[in-house]
Amino acid sequence: MPKRIKCHHCGRLVRVNSRIKFGQHYCGSAACQRARRNLWEREKLRTDPEYREKRKLAKEKWRKSKPLHEYQRDYRSKHPGYVERNREDQRKRIKKRNESVTNQQIVKTDASNSVSLVSSGFYALYRCANASGKNIVKTDAIIVQLAGIQRDAEVLLHDTT
Repeated sequence: MPKRIKCHHCGRLVRVNSRIKFGQHYCGSAACQRARRNLWEREKLRTDPEYREKRKLAKEKWRKSKPLHEYQRDYRSKHPGYVERNREDQRKRIKKRNESVTNQQIVKTDASNSVSLVSSGFYALYRCANASGKNIVKTDAIIVQLAGIQRDAEVLLHDTT
């Protein structure tokens, strides 16, 4: 009776290939062999610095021989199904993004207004806690509260003028 193994990828029981002397863990299907090679390569890249360097140089050489814009153009011309699927997926992403933003107020991070909203005068700046809510704001912005003060107020004693 032929010996059988359980494939590590698909889990099926398969007969051992008699040409493989020891250590067979995968069946002969294309998907399982691809999984076996991928696992071997990930492990090799992780543990062998010389292999990793050779692989890096080979990729650099390939990239130089095939400029990205030409490669993408050629790929798209040969795979029209990919192009259409990508366009449809992009439409879905845009629709999803637009639906999620409708309930939020979007603040333009570099907005400036020609009309001054603040009258000229002296003001003290007080740091405020970050606003919580669904507003989208610049992440490194400091939120302050402007409070009008009198010219002769004690705060102006610290003025350097």
